[in-house]
Amino acid sequence: MSEQELLVLSTKERDRLKMLHEVAKDQLTQRGGAGPSRIRDRWVRELLKRVKEKGDRGIVQGLRGGHRTGGGQRVCAQRR
Repeated sequence: MSEQELLVLSTKERDRLKMLHEVAKDQLTQRGGAGPSRIRDRWVRELLKRVKEKGDRGIVQGLRGGHRTGGGQRVCAQRR
């Protein structure tokens, strides 16, 4: 049985993913999909490439889920 993965998307990412699937099926042009999404047609091509390489995970913002910087334990020297 195949393992399913949970993918958390914002509303904007979900709408873009739907638009990209329509563009991939030739139901919508790149320029036609870019207009309502308020992105450039060049960015549509880049997102299509990502989705082709990584699947639906390609639409998710790249820094999500990474390690935070500067939030670790801090050791402070006490002043005398």
